[in-house]
Amino acid sequence: NGNESISFDGYASRPEVLAVGACTVEGKRAPYSDYGPEVDISAPGGGYKEGLLTTVDVDLEAHQAYRHDFNGTSAAAPVVAGVAALVLSTNPDLTREEVYGILRDTADKIDPEAGQYDERGHSPFYGWGRVNARRALQRAAEL
Repeated sequence: NGNESISFDGYASRPEVLAVGACTVEGKRAPYSDYGPEVDISAPGGGYKEGLLTTVDVDLEAHQAYRHDFNGTSAAAPVVAGVAALVLSTNPDLTREEVYGILRDTADKIDPEAGQYDERGHSPFYGWGRVNARRALQRAAEL
């Protein structure tokens, strides 16, 4: 999508969807990321110029549509999905709600000055914060 309220997105705003926002690698709001009360969690999605490195062969021709790096919520969402998969591999008996709770409760609060976190600890830009794989896996192993 883009720099707009996620409330207008018919899919991402549904309660059963884990809506992912993008932050920069510096832990600031990514200017291209959606925002709003439905954002659940965030992950680095690069910035305007830099991206997240991938394992794509850099010698491939450009016309083959492969990229060496990419950014955006298209990069942030698979980071969160990967952490969720690691959580489930650590504890496969967890329910969807438990995985969500682990991601929520172990996320890092970033950008406290501009994050606009409410009294519950939720930000319209970062959701419950930036996903933290180490803390999420530790919590999954404890349950």
